[in-house]
Amino acid sequence: GLLAALVRRGATGEGAFVDVSMFDMMVALQSHLAAHWLVAGETLAPETMALNGGRAYDLYATADGRWLSVGSLEPKFWDGFCAAIGRPDLVAPGLSLDETAQARVKAVVREVIAARPMAEWVAIFAPLDVCVEPVLTVPEMLNHPQTAARGLVANVPKPGGGTQRQIASPWRFQDAAAEYRHAGAPLGYHTAEVLGEAGFTDEEIAALL
Repeated sequence: GLLAALVRRGATGEGAFVDVSMFDMMVALQSHLAAHWLVAGETLAPETMALNGGRAYDLYATADGRWLSVGSLEPKFWDGFCAAIGRPDLVAPGLSLDETAQARVKAVVREVIAARPMAEWVAIFAPLDVCVEPVLTVPEMLNHPQTAARGLVANVPKPGGGTQRQIASPWRFQDAAAEYRHAGAPLGYHTAEVLGEAGFTDEEIAALL
């Protein structure tokens, strides 16, 4: 929206007010589902299409109660996935549009993934490009090597000394780096300053404190 307004300004010399709503954006992101209703009047039940769990594209429980995300929709990814789990026989039915075949494939995948703990699956899929990833906990995500490589956790100065780890800025510019100046103040840190600006004397502030 902002870029479109800048293009308009460059072409016409006129600015624009851009109304951006998170709700609007979330509705727009459902266009692939909404089209079924808007065009055909169909309400899709869960697990009835490729992108809502109707095919093997889904989350699968591992032997140790963790979860693996499988997004191997395209043929090249699906071929690699089936080879990795030792079930090349699933390639053809997995690409079929037959719903019964899809259901059988998904049941087999669920059973196969449930036979090993997540760490084993992560080791198997790590070198492969098949759109399979572990569902991480927050600590695992924050300690992930890629998180470290991208510098996504910053040490931010605290008012009383020391630092607080926080999520870093995701925006990168070639000639400027984000500056982390403060991590926020503890409760009451500015009380005396604010009361002083409001006209209270030092004695009154001390009595209030």
